[in-house]
Amino acid sequence: LLPTFANLAGIQLPKHRAFDGTDISALLKGDQLNRKQPLFWCFFNALNKQQVAMRTTEWKVIATLDNGKLEPQQNLHDGNISQIRDARLTDVEFYRIQEDLGETKNLAKSNPTKAAELEQQLKLLYEELTASSHYWIRQQ
Repeated sequence: LLPTFANLAGIQLPKHRAFDGTDISALLKGDQLNRKQPLFWCFFNALNKQQVAMRTTEWKVIATLDNGKLEPQQNLHDGNISQIRDARLTDVEFYRIQEDLGETKNLAKSNPTKAAELEQQLKLLYEELTASSHYWIRQQ
């Protein structure tokens, strides 16, 4: 939300820093939101599988980390950051979200070309996030 607040306050964010927020002030004005980057999130401490997900206007993509073998992580720290960064995205599913809100029809097998494209986009976002993620240094 930081880009939204900055825009509403008439403040320009520094150009030399990357911000993962999106200016949604158009929605507040009743206009259409033109998202430049998809929504992306990670579940490192999920109750079930540790997963990553991406949402565009048309698609939702979900991948499990390391075939569901990645242990839940409450924080990123120097003892697990390599494991997080090296985790493989597996069991990729994707849905045409506007036609299938319940996510009942996984299209990965019926459309392998689109599945590969979305998986690559998800992988790049995951690599970008984990490469720049802050992690804690544990004191001995």
